[in-house]
Amino acid sequence: MQRYGLIVADNGSNWYFGGTADPAWPLALVDELKQIPAGAFEAVDESSLMVSPDSGQARQFPGPVTGIAAPPSGAGYWLSDAAGAVSAHNVPSWGSMAGTPLNAPVTHIVSTPDGGGYWLVAADGGTFSFGDAGFYGSMGGRPLNAPVVNMAPTPDGGGYWLVASDGGVFAFGDAGFFGSMGGRHLNAPIVGMAADPQTGGYWLVASDGGIFAFGAAAFWGSTGALRLVAPVVGMAADGATGGYWLVASDGGVFSYDAPFYGAD
Repeated sequence: MQRYGLIVADNGSNWYFGGTADPAWPLALVDELKQIPAGAFEAVDESSLMVSPDSGQARQFPGPVTGIAAPPSGAGYWLSDAAGAVSAHNVPSWGSMAGTPLNAPVTHIVSTPDGGGYWLVAADGGTFSFGDAGFYGSMGGRPLNAPVVNMAPTPDGGGYWLVASDGGVFAFGDAGFFGSMGGRHLNAPIVGMAADPQTGGYWLVASDGGIFAFGAAAFWGSTGALRLVAPVVGMAADGATGGYWLVASDGGVFSYDAPFYGAD
């Protein structure tokens, strides 16, 4: 039940479990289910995975997970895949692009600052908003020198930046453009970005851990000159200190003007 879930129906007697008889389920074990109180179950909104209102079939992720986003409360998180499907875990589901033809795969999912929605961004710069996430524009249908790999919202959620692997930055809504690495030599491709909640600037991070600061965002250090065991794949800002963390594909974490809590 924890793995596949249950379908709630309005027929049958109270607190009745229906299923296919199987020798692997002895009656003694089935009787134990009757001792579990209703309060031990959790209702989870997985409506975004519904294929049809008339079917119990669930939409499956057609590809590997491409992103994770969490509301400020940290009470749960959303996962996205390349086809634009979104899986909600202990948080509301605001919708997805699952089943909608896309011109390019989805590369990232980002939560709004208040946690009431999220954005999906595709490699062609197409941006899709759900919940209270506002749509302020996209690069979809416009020529790009390199694919978009990430995005970051402004502190108030009134805009966002998209970043391409060549370091090109595209600003929308109330997001200010403070510069980019587009057209400049990079030792490694850009893989992520983060907004500085204290100054409104932003950082870009490359796969070698090189950091590029723009606006009033401070440069606290990088791994650009270090030999890494695995490439850096993303970064996150620390709203309390104004610093940031970098994470590598092997789970290594590097903290700069931010507390270190451990790594995988």
